[in-house]
Amino acid sequence: MVLLSYLAAFFSAFGAIFFVYCAFNIARWIYDVFLASSSDAYLAAFKGDWALITGAAGGIGRCFAEQLAARGLHLILADINEAGLEELRGLLAGRFPAVSIKTMRLDLMGEAAAIEANLKIFMQDHGINKIGVLLCCAGGVGRYAVVNERPTSAVYRDVQYNVSSTLLCCSFVIPYMKHNGRGLIMLMSSMSALSGMPGSPEYSGGKAFLRLWSFSVEEELKIDNILITAFTPGFITTPLTQYARGLLVAEPESFVRWALHKCHRGPVCNPHPGHALQEALGVNILGIRSMRKAAEIAACKMAKRMMASKKEDGSPSLLVERQEAKDHIEKMASKRTALFDTAARPELSVGRVGG
Repeated sequence: MVLLSYLAAFFSAFGAIFFVYCAFNIARWIYDVFLASSSDAYLAAFKGDWALITGAAGGIGRCFAEQLAARGLHLILADINEAGLEELRGLLAGRFPAVSIKTMRLDLMGEAAAIEANLKIFMQDHGINKIGVLLCCAGGVGRYAVVNERPTSAVYRDVQYNVSSTLLCCSFVIPYMKHNGRGLIMLMSSMSALSGMPGSPEYSGGKAFLRLWSFSVEEELKIDNILITAFTPGFITTPLTQYARGLLVAEPESFVRWALHKCHRGPVCNPHPGHALQEALGVNILGIRSMRKAAEIAACKMAKRMMASKKEDGSPSLLVERQEAKDHIEKMASKRTALFDTAARPELSVGRVGG
């Protein structure tokens, strides 16, 4: 009886502590979404400054370009998609005639020295010696692959695309921000930095790097009045994903509005209410393992759709050779998860976007 009373007291205390912990996470989410100060006044100081946006031709980068132009910032739009850049430049020039808009073709998968040289030549040719804002939106996830079937070149490509190119752009603009007297660097990390993304380990590992790198350089940058924020969103409906609209899946326009609303709250911020709730529940309460399992289900659903689709040459969009891997994908894809809405949108495809 004494032992039972001790056990009852222990579990009562544990339950009370867990309840307080859950209540704290929900309260913090409510504060972050509804009560914390916005970045509107902070961003207003950058009106008339230049903003460099990589991956600007589509998706999140395009939305950031539109909303920063509306706030009066001049734009340098960089992407590998020249046609998309020109279409966006014409659209923004008509809507915001007072905003100067420059475009440049920038392939962030090239050699670092060549990328930096192209950026320097561009700045010199256009007489730009100050930058106020950097938005690194270029990047993305490669196609789902079993780790022992993934070629080394693909591993290197994903690391360069999501990490090395971002660091190069940051290093390049910091002197221009010092000359400007202030700066704001916004990076695209991911919630997968917390839980991992089975099938795309280089992507989630790279996003984890950006998250910790932002923490690491925050104080150094503050000396020169430069703020850095790494956004850690969940799924967003862009050309990079095949995920449907859902309660916890954000549209690009909505995500960007929330991101600019909270961009001064670095060094790491999960700005969208749905994503922040997903993090509060999935990571902080249910635990990282549950988030990773949900992410694996979502990744396998995408992989299954890609295995069934065809490239232009008639070959499968995703070729998985090992039968064990195929069986695992089928098994996980048949499951459901409350954390991700993974219904297919046939008009979207997975691939490289931006810079």
